[in-house]
Amino acid sequence: MPTIRIPTPLRPFTGGATEVAITGATVAEAMRDLTAQHPQLQQHLYGADGELRSFVNIFLDSEDVRHLQGIATPLPAGARLRIVPSVAGGNRSQHEANQLASACLWAQYCPGTSDKTFFNRCGMSVALTTRNNI
Repeated sequence: MPTIRIPTPLRPFTGGATEVAITGATVAEAMRDLTAQHPQLQQHLYGADGELRSFVNIFLDSEDVRHLQGIATPLPAGARLRIVPSVAGGNRSQHEANQLASACLWAQYCPGTSDKTFFNRCGMSVALTTRNNI
């Protein structure tokens, strides 16, 4: 059965659950099932227009679904989704710090994947030697 890993800031809205078993053939259906099980998540994940908020990143295993088929991405049996919130900020140095913070969150929620691949996709020039140093 597919599961969705819940980041720490959203766990109060899932009764503290770190991972939720969901049903659905696509990412969109899985997210609808998640919010049906935990209605308080709706306002944190979706805007008033019903669209997924831009700062909510969904990963299927180690791939950002935006680089796949978006929320229409099919879910294979036993899929592991992860919600990874973005970090936002203001000036350039703040922006770079936020990119690093987002990368650290990504590394925490998507273990066992290549840091280099992620950093290249984000256009980052930051190199982390090991996850233990994050």
